[in-house]
Amino acid sequence: GVELEVLHVVDLDRAMGWLATMKRWSGKANEAAAAQVREAMDRATGALSKLLAEHAPRARGRVDHGRAGEVICARARDLGASLVTVATHGRRGLDHVLVGSVAEVVVANAPCSVLVVRHVA
Repeated sequence: GVELEVLHVVDLDRAMGWLATMKRWSGKANEAAAAQVREAMDRATGALSKLLAEHAPRARGRVDHGRAGEVICARARDLGASLVTVATHGRRGLDHVLVGSVAEVVVANAPCSVLVVRHVA
């Protein structure tokens, strides 16, 4: 049988860069920033659970954190995945340089085939 795991990665690297900047501020600011990160993880978990319950009740959901491309590839290795599907926003130019491309990292480093789907707004 086929198993489906839907993985959402919260990019804490950006948040942690922001937290490093916050160290110059008060401890309360650091606590507030850490609380925002925890809230982002909780919101992502709730949204994913709701989405899967409505559209793919047999799929497993997982929310993780870190550099998205690296986390996705590591999870694919851990699962022995045969396919990773990842969306791309199709950013170009400066947006691409600043934001990067999770899809590019996954295509270059995944231990299996990768299906890239263009996100259409």
